[in-house]
Parts: sequence; structure tokens; C-alpha cells
Amino acid sequence: MRKPALIAMLLSAFVLGGGFAWQSSAPTRSQAVSATLHAQVGPDFQISLTFDDGTPVTNLPAGTYTVQVKDLSDQHNFHLFGPGVEQKTEIPTASEATWTVTFQDQNAYSFQCDAHSSLTGNFTVGNLPAPAPVTTHEPDPLPPPPAAPQLPLRGVLRAAVGPKHTISLVRGRKEVRRIPRGIYQLVIADRSRKENFTLRQVVGGSVTHVLTTTRFAGTKRVSVELQPGKWKVYSSVREQLVYAFFDVS
Repeated sequence: MRKPALIAMLLSAFVLGGGFAWQSSAPTRSQAVSATLHAQVGPDFQISLTFDDGTPVTNLPAGTYTVQVKDLSDQHNFHLFGPGVEQKTEIPTASEATWTVTFQDQNAYSFQCDAHSSLTGNFTVGNLPAPAPVTTHEPDPLPPPPAAPQLPLRGVLRAAVGPKHTISLVRGRKEVRRIPRGIYQLVIADRSRKENFTLRQVVGGSVTHVLTTTRFAGTKRVSVELQPGKWKVYSSVREQLVYAFFDVS
């Protein structure tokens, strides 16, 4: 064999051998990395983004991926966002979706439920440190219930029962027939130790207030809340005889 041919053969073998040696020593990424990512939120308070084998996505190579989304609750959504990526499902409905997204090198991305701040996660692309994997979270604390609206103060109503089989309720100088809802101060003149003064809502509710007893005689002041409906004042001793009705609007 001629020397030039031998030298060429040796050089070729050296280059090929060196090439294989470089490939075998190059770092390899996790076997978990897959071209398809799996996103899920719900049905309870949990959110995740995983590779095909179920491993959580914390870091992956830059490139284009298919994201298969399962939104399993109408209380949640899955929102994926970051440089060049903005995809989400809708909160009012459960749904499935498939997105094609491109993650850019040396960037961080996030996913979350927009309705619940406790459901969130993030990951990096390229040669960046990977964040901690996402875990299942408890629900956000419920906000306190709204305070009940304060009823307006409407003034004084004067009531009387006895000394005979009579009962009355007046505002100013007029007998009460219809008054607006609100809080009233009742000034009750109980003139009989044989009757009492009772206030009951008979339409629109079932509130009953026994405001004086049969053994009481005198004046009593008490605040009452009157909601819309029909109300009755009466003596429970002789309810069929000693009574009056009025309406609250």
C-alpha cells in the first residue's frame, strides 16, 4: 500500500474515533423528557405539568412541544404563560385542549389556576436551575361573608295593652297600618296583669317576640327589627279577641 493512502486511512480512523469519543462524553438529558407534556388541573385542588412518564416538568430543552391539557373542574382553569407563550382554558367549564408551544432558551415559564392563587407551578428552559416541583395545595381560605346590611332606624312606635280587652300600636298620633322595614323602638304600656303584649310575623316569616308577660304591668322599651310581611300584635291570653294587624313594606 502506498504511503499517501496509508496516511489518509490513519487520519480518517483518528477523526472518526475522536468523533465517537466526543459524542459518548457529551452530557445527556433526563430520560423523562418527552415531546408531549401533560397538563392537568382538578378535579380537586391540584395542578400539574408532567412528561410522558409522569415526572414533573421542572427543566426542559428549548424547542416546540405539544401540551395535552385536562381541565377537570369548572372551578379551575389551566393557564400556561411565559416568553412567547400565552395559553389557558376557561374557568366556568371543564374541558380538554391540545396546544403547540415553543419554549425559548434561557427563560422561565409558569402555570397556574387564575381562580386560586395556591395552585401554581413554574419551570425553566435551557441551562438554568430547575425550581422545586409542584405539589398539591389546599384551597385558598374563603373570604369572610359580607356583613348583613344595617337596617335603618325608623323611630318610635307606641304600643298599649289593657286595662280591658284592648291593644293598639301607633306612630305619632295614627294607628299603624303600614310602615317601612327597619328597626323601631317600641314603647309598650302594659296596663293589665291579665294580658301580655306579643308581636309576631304571620306572612313573610315566622318571628315571634313575647315583649311583656301576664304578670307585668308598667312601661317597657325594646328595639325590634321589622322585615317585610304582615305582622300581628296580640295578647296570647286572648289572641282571638285582643289583636291588631299591620303591614311592613
